[in-house]
This record gives sequence, structure tokens and C-alpha cells, in this order.
Amino acid sequence: MHLPPSPPAASAIAAALTSTDADIIALAQVDDIRGAISQCEDGLVDRLYKRYGPSMTASGKRGQADPYWTHIKVKVTCRQRVFEQLTQDFSGDKDKFYAFLAEAEDHRMPSRNPSDGDLPRLVPFRLFAEAIPHRNRDLKEERSKEEYLAEDGTFSRAHWDAKWDGANDWEVWRALGKEVY
Repeated sequence: MHLPPSPPAASAIAAALTSTDADIIALAQVDDIRGAISQCEDGLVDRLYKRYGPSMTASGKRGQADPYWTHIKVKVTCRQRVFEQLTQDFSGDKDKFYAFLAEAEDHRMPSRNPSDGDLPRLVPFRLFAEAIPHRNRDLKEERSKEEYLAEDGTFSRAHWDAKWDGANDWEVWRALGKEVY
């Protein structure tokens, strides 16, 4: 004989579903870079990846993902890639990152929080995320030039740094005149 679940178990399941629903709703409501970065910092993106994304098998291969993953995969992985640009190329310096992505001063957008003042409008999130592979391809092509090769024909980080004086990949891409969003 099967007994119906006790009320505490049912309420625990309902609470878990409600919190997951709230996470998915929050993911869908943000479509700008600042919001995407905030969602990564708050752990929302990691929670959704762990809940719905592919798990790792014991052999180190990707396992099965939840069927719902197909609905949120692009949003989650784009946020992860954009956050990676902040942490790697800009060393986590949000002010420098946002200043780099700020559009011209005459395109100001009012902040939703009046205490923030007016925030500069940033490059659209989707366009920035889509630019990442183009930037990578352009920099790979640039790095293959003879001026960056060591005597043995391999890429020389020293030659690269000598020319670009510590600029990150985004700054180099801009300086090369290939930046397009």
C-alpha cells in the first residue's frame, strides 16, 4: 500500500521547484552585461548549470544533461563566457571591463537605481558574447605573424608583450582595428 507523501515532504518539493522556477525566471529577465555578471557572481549561473547541465562521468567525459538544458543552455553558457572575459582578460576589474565596453558618452541610459546615477550604455550582451570567437580568430592570426615568433618558429610571449605592453586580448583586438560588435 502506498501512502501519499507527508505534508513536509510535499512542501519541501514545492519549495525546491519554486526556487528553481525563480532562478529560471531571473535568468530570462536579464539581457545586459552588468546583469549577466551579477548572475555569475551571485551563483545563479552555476546553480542552473549544476541542476540542468551535463554532469561529468568518472572517466572525465560529459554525461547526460537534464532535458530542460536545451532551453537554457545558450543563456547559461554565454554568461559563463562573458564572465570568463572579465575574470581572465580584465583580472576581475569590473570598472575597467565596463569602461572598455562603454559606448559613446551621448548614449547614456538611466539607471534603475537612482543612487547609481546614470550608467554608461555598454555594448549589447549578445553582440559581445558573439564577438568572442571572432576576437580569438583574429588574435590567433595576429600571433602567427613572423614578428611574434621565436627563433625556433614558435609563438614568443616575450615578443608579443614587447609590442603590446601588457594590453589584454580585447585591447589588442581594438588596437588592431578589428573590433566589431
